[in-house]
This record gives sequence, structure tokens and C-alpha cells, in this order.
Amino acid sequence: MILVDAVHAGALLLELRETGRTVPELPDGLRPASLDEAYAIQDELHRQGGWPVGALKVGCTSELAQKALAIDSPIAGIVPKHRVLSSGTRFAGDQFHHHPLLESEFALRVGTDIAADADPASIVGRDLVDAVAPAIELVGTRFDAPMGGSGFSKIADNSAAAAVVLGSPASSLPDDLAAIGVTLRCGGEVLAQGNGAAVLGDPYRSFAWSLRHELSRGRSVPAGTWVITGTCTGLVPCPPGAAVTAAFDGLGEVEVTVDQ
Repeated sequence: MILVDAVHAGALLLELRETGRTVPELPDGLRPASLDEAYAIQDELHRQGGWPVGALKVGCTSELAQKALAIDSPIAGIVPKHRVLSSGTRFAGDQFHHHPLLESEFALRVGTDIAADADPASIVGRDLVDAVAPAIELVGTRFDAPMGGSGFSKIADNSAAAAVVLGSPASSLPDDLAAIGVTLRCGGEVLAQGNGAAVLGDPYRSFAWSLRHELSRGRSVPAGTWVITGTCTGLVPCPPGAAVTAAFDGLGEVEVTVDQ
């Protein structure tokens, strides 16, 4: 049962995005108390924003992240098309409410149209993927603290998605993404390392979860849609004004710079 005022909560989150204002937490009556309420608000945010879909986002793909948010599942968001950009992008820091955090992620592209009434049991990860690319997600919220708000409020706030930077698609589709190592660097300094196994054990599994989530919201997924599957290297502060590169073994690199 949805008790929260999702329409007005979505309108508040949209206003915060447009003005750059932040709040400590969503106020009483607008604060979600369940996953259903959180996604109802998120859906309203996107409906009122009217943004074309640029990419689907999966977050909270590790046990540690789920424990931190007090949620026992991954979380979903939708990155607007104008916030999906190419490797080498340089952002002005004032585009964000807080200087963003970075996540190194596999981006998987949907290879065939998926109808809203498709059988969720038919969603098998690798079979529906036609390309893989390295990606960096920029993460931030509309709350006073950079990662403030309850777990449900973060979901309502588009699961903290701020932007995505995509590298070039790889020349072939690997069978095993879990074994691929990922290194996040700034200049010669290694900021973080990980691999695909950090993403629900397998990024293809995260991809399938995202598509099933879209079906649960009554939405179709057109061919060509990118899905960013969750961080391989944790949540890392973004060094101001310096190029940061995520290198995926055998797949390539992606780079972003966020100014002060």
C-alpha cells in the first residue's frame, strides 16, 4: 500500500535538482517507508522531469552496500539521456549538489526489444546483451550530506545517480565478466581496485535484475538501452580537477574529469 504523497515528493526532488538546493531528509508525509513507496516517488520524479531514458542503473550490488542502506536487494534508477556522456568528458563541479563520488562499472547494452508484458523468467542476462563497455558512474544526492537520506529516500532520489560516462564498446562480448579486473586511477595513483565478481557475483546477473525491475514497473526496454550494473571498485571520492581513469582488463578504459 502506498501511503506517501508520491506526487509532491517527486515534485520536491525535481525542484531540488533544478535549483541546486539540498535538504537534510525528505519531510514527513513525503518520506518513503518501503521499497514500493520509494519507487513510486522515483517514478514520479521521472514522469515530472520528462527526461528521455539514457541508461538504467543498478546499485547496492554488494552485501556491504545493502547492509549500509538497510535494504536486502539491489536498487534501481534511470539516468537521463543528457547525463550519459562519452569518455573524456569534463564536468564543471557546480553541476552537482556535492562533488560527486565515482563508481567503476560494466555497461551492458540490451540487444533486443523487451516488451512490458514479457515473462520475467525469460530474462537471462548474457543472452540479451549485444555489447559491453567500461563506464564510470558519478554518484550524488539532493540531501545535505553527500550520501545522506535513508536508504528508501536515496532510491526515491533516483538511487543517487548523477551522471554516467561511457567508454567505447569492446570488440567482443566476454563470457566471464566476473573475472575481469578493474583499476581506478588518478595520474599514477591507484584509487581502488576490484573485479566483476563484486557485482552480485556476476554483472550479467545484475543486468538481468535491472530488466526484471523494469518489467515490475510496467515498462518496456528498447534495444540499444545501456545498463550500468554496479560498482566493481566501491564508492570513491572524485579528485577535483584531475582526470580519473577506470581500466577494465581486456576491455579498455574510460576517463572523466570533474573540476573544483
